Amino acid sequence: MRRNTVSGSAIALQDYALALGQAPAEGMVENTDGRLIKMVDGSKFSLNNLPVTNLVNNNIAPADVSHLFPGAEVYRTPYRVYLVARLWRAKGVKALKTAEGTVFTEINPSTRLGGYSLPSDAGGIMLNNRSVAPGDLPPGVEISAVVNPVDQKIRQVYAAYSDRVGIVLALRNEAGQREIILVGNGGSYRLTGDAVCSFEDTYSGVETADMPFGTGALDELEEALPGMPVRLHLAPSSGEVQYLAVKRWVALGTVRETVASSGEIRMENGTSIQIIPGAPVKKDREISDFNVIKPGDHVTAVLLPDTGKAIGLVAYSSVLYGKIIDFTKKDRELYLLDNNGCYHSFFLTPDAVIYRWGVRTPDDAIAAGRLVRVTTDPAGKEVWRLDIGENFYDKSTFTEYNESEGIITTGGGREYRSSGLTRYYKNGYQVLPEDLFPGEQVELEYATAPSPTGSVLVSVNAHSTVSPPLLFASAIPLQGCLAVTGRTGANTVVYIWGQGGFKQTIIPDESGRFNYFLKQDNKEAYNLTIVAVDRRTGGVSGKKIDLPDSGGSSGIGVVQKVVSGVLEQVTSDQSPATKVSSLSNVPLTRVETTVALARLLNWPEASEWSLLFTDIEDIPIPFRPAVAEARARGIIKGYPDGSFLPMSNLTRAAAAVVLANVLQDAGIAIKKSSELTYADAGNIPAWAAKAVAETTAFGLFRGRTDGAFAPDDPVTAGEMIILLERLLDACRSLIQ
Repeated sequence: MRRNTVSGSAIALQDYALALGQAPAEGMVENTDGRLIKMVDGSKFSLNNLPVTNLVNNNIAPADVSHLFPGAEVYRTPYRVYLVARLWRAKGVKALKTAEGTVFTEINPSTRLGGYSLPSDAGGIMLNNRSVAPGDLPPGVEISAVVNPVDQKIRQVYAAYSDRVGIVLALRNEAGQREIILVGNGGSYRLTGDAVCSFEDTYSGVETADMPFGTGALDELEEALPGMPVRLHLAPSSGEVQYLAVKRWVALGTVRETVASSGEIRMENGTSIQIIPGAPVKKDREISDFNVIKPGDHVTAVLLPDTGKAIGLVAYSSVLYGKIIDFTKKDRELYLLDNNGCYHSFFLTPDAVIYRWGVRTPDDAIAAGRLVRVTTDPAGKEVWRLDIGENFYDKSTFTEYNESEGIITTGGGREYRSSGLTRYYKNGYQVLPEDLFPGEQVELEYATAPSPTGSVLVSVNAHSTVSPPLLFASAIPLQGCLAVTGRTGANTVVYIWGQGGFKQTIIPDESGRFNYFLKQDNKEAYNLTIVAVDRRTGGVSGKKIDLPDSGGSSGIGVVQKVVSGVLEQVTSDQSPATKVSSLSNVPLTRVETTVALARLLNWPEASEWSLLFTDIEDIPIPFRPAVAEARARGIIKGYPDGSFLPMSNLTRAAAAVVLANVLQDAGIAIKKSSELTYADAGNIPAWAAKAVAETTAFGLFRGRTDGAFAPDDPVTAGEMIILLERLLDACRSLIQ
């Protein structure tokens, strides 16, 4: 060391040994009493005993009562005390509740430098010389606070504003100086250069799903028109307007229908809007009229408080809700998972308007996992507006669901409001809120909204420990439709869930069987989840059915594609170039037949059932789930010694038993018959006689040219295609 760093020392000294990495004692000031400093950790020391360097806003300040601040960082050495703090003063500030706590930020995006968090132990905030909670702080106040340089959080927060309420008489802008004049004795007020114009909306009707986003805010003062009621927040330091809120009466939501004769718009939330003749109407950024408003449009209407009629309406034809997956700034691509589980990608235009907490914000606020409302062009390619909500999470115990109010209550009496977009799950399967049982543990994702809406649920994940009900399901491809059929336990309700919001509730019959038909053009429903809920215990089970693309084929085309696909998979290792045409006369093995049935009937690809055959090692690993599922359904039963003999050829007698069991599993009643008219009826084994008679009467089997059944002949791939095609035709007529 060549330079002395400790004042008054006769030799060169430094405050702490940088070479050895020994930092000075460090902590935070909790409060001061004269020159006595009390630290957050409870320790105290006097500034009278050591020299003090007090840095405020990077400048040396006196170490007196006026310049010692709670929240300052302290560095102590044996020779000197350093206090470091920064003061933050800003106008037009809003307190925002986030998942991490309260954040203070300027409302005006042109002056905003980010924001500062309030630590959880900061206590109350002084507003106009009285202590308030952060949630009670109105928007547009003037703030002064101490910023700690280490954690960058603020303490000793003082907020102030003066409030004026009135009706706008006129707006003036002379030489860049803006002024607002209120009616009567309301007065005249100058606006600061960075004054913010926003809205204070009262809702006549609004869908719960929109409440976390509201109607947003506008930055142009011209939105405050003569005759409108306004609230002004004045900066105490200057008396100028730093925040102007236009009061509006608003209806917000989705159009259910329009009535041309009365000019009435009926909303999904039950609200009815009538537009005053001549009132401005815009749709998709174009000047329009009532006639262009269609069901499904998302509208915002400004109403007259006394009559409830609309004096202006804005509509958009494409509004989605969901979560951000990713945003790439370079190409401005926004990736979204909507609330129905569908994926989208949009181009975020440079002039897109982005709001978060009702405050306009840059695209830096876009982050994966954020809850959003997306307004796009009619083609659904470009984002015009993005409203970002704040996600919160909680874990608790479910108590009750109030269906009439749409509110669920958890342990401790906390209430959450459900919306049309809320998704409920139990053990990973989608259910309805009435399927939740008291005492079940729940994980909740929610967003906050103004009172009285409160917390709006995004999703609820419940966990049930009771035994799940039995559930078997098949999806049978028929001409022009898909038949979903299955069986479950008694006293259950069955849901069919599909993409795009598709849902169907089915009450099984007394035996637990259920059937439902889907039109083939209903493509969004073709990736299905079948869920069964026991209404007595709350137990839940589910099966996912992912339907392959049939390429537009049906009937024999689908069957041939399935059977040939199985054969190609089996032979691919031995003869990769082998084609289906060369395999059509090849006998099918027992395992190949089982897998072909599983794929044709769209059984779940993964089976929850154990495979108990003694020769399990002889079953190819990819085919084991199908064999386990078939055994659990009673379609295959194996041999008395416990074996399955997967690679043995399937005989016609065994095929009759298998297909009879398939019909029974699908809930298809077949004519009881014991008559065998085949020339070789005496050669049909007793264990297969009943099945041969019934499947023959059903129209599946026919005799050979000589009138024989040939029970011991193997079933070829070509024959199985014909049998399964007949099975589908018969299923269609009988299930319907």
